[in-house]
Amino acid sequence: MNAIWIPVASAFLASFFSLLIAWFTNCWNERRFNKQLKHEREKDSKKLLIEKGEKLIILLYSFVQWGSHQLGYKSIDELPTKHEFDYIEFEFIAKTYFPEFENDIHLVLENLKMKGDSSERYKCFILETDKLKNKISLKLNELSK
Repeated sequence: MNAIWIPVASAFLASFFSLLIAWFTNCWNERRFNKQLKHEREKDSKKLLIEKGEKLIILLYSFVQWGSHQLGYKSIDELPTKHEFDYIEFEFIAKTYFPEFENDIHLVLENLKMKGDSSERYKCFILETDKLKNKISLKLNELSK
């Protein structure tokens, strides 16, 4: 009678260990998949931030052209432009993707609204936009690493 239970018990034991190994493998694969998915999302997020940061710098250059035109000066690094500026896109990208630059953007815009000597306003405007360009560039360098 014992001889009958030995093959049944060994088959049951082999099946149990096979299921246990399959379960451990499944858990390990799921954990690896979740890590890979998280990494891909972070990579895509960084890529999006870099693209939006590049767009923000391009908009900032067109903003300098527009602001220079508004203040009656030609910019040193003149680029072909119609002296138009898409403020809505600029503000949207800045506030959505780079909220840490909101105060800097506010300072730049305030320089355009200031009263007084336009040459002094122009100097402040250029100084503030250069600071903002540098901050955005540093952020992009940090993201690209």
